[in-house]
Amino acid sequence: MSIVRILTRYAICEALKGETLAGDSVKDSEINAINLDDQTLGIEESKPFIAVYTDDMKAEFGDNRPEYRENADVSIFIEWGVTSAMGAFDPETGETVLIPGVPNTDREMERQLDITGRQIIDALTCTMAQEEWLGLLVIKRHSLSRARVSGADDGAKMAAHQFILKCDLIDDPIKGQEIIRPIPEILAHMKASDDPANSKWAEVIEEMLQPSVSEAEAYRQHYGETIEQQRAVGIYEVPE
Repeated sequence: MSIVRILTRYAICEALKGETLAGDSVKDSEINAINLDDQTLGIEESKPFIAVYTDDMKAEFGDNRPEYRENADVSIFIEWGVTSAMGAFDPETGETVLIPGVPNTDREMERQLDITGRQIIDALTCTMAQEEWLGLLVIKRHSLSRARVSGADDGAKMAAHQFILKCDLIDDPIKGQEIIRPIPEILAHMKASDDPANSKWAEVIEEMLQPSVSEAEAYRQHYGETIEQQRAVGIYEVPE
């Protein structure tokens, strides 16, 4: 139900593409890419990957007014993994390797995950446009936790790491009201994307936000009040 969460996932994915050992293999909302309970991968990939998704959200109800557009206590998950089946054959040595010159062993798999994790942090804290987007979308960071899974699935050894960022995001925009940065920039980037789905969803979001409403109606939408509640305090305007 949150436009801002969609844009946050997109901004993170764009910031990570090409900046880590996973290359462009960055997935938006590959939910349960790693399964902590049974220590397996929930995604079929032939090469190292990163998956980004959001979970949980809380809206505070102050003064009996539900802030339906609030994006508080959002959990942003960033997961990345590798399996022994993802190695590439090196014709010069006849061995399966993770990357040229690095054998596909348990030690090297774990090193790759640690390096990828550091690359993720670097990509999200650099000075690129996508990092600026995140700085505007995320208004408060609460915690960053990390988890690890490892095991064997169908004979292939696997290992994966997970970041969980608990944070507050900006409120969702109100229909018809001025849209604050970085929402216009992200929507423009989505519309110019090579992925037609990104362009389509950007158009849908823009259409959702376009119709203008009166100040009283915007107030009602923001606080989730009924027309009767507004009439009781004398701020409801009769539409023309």
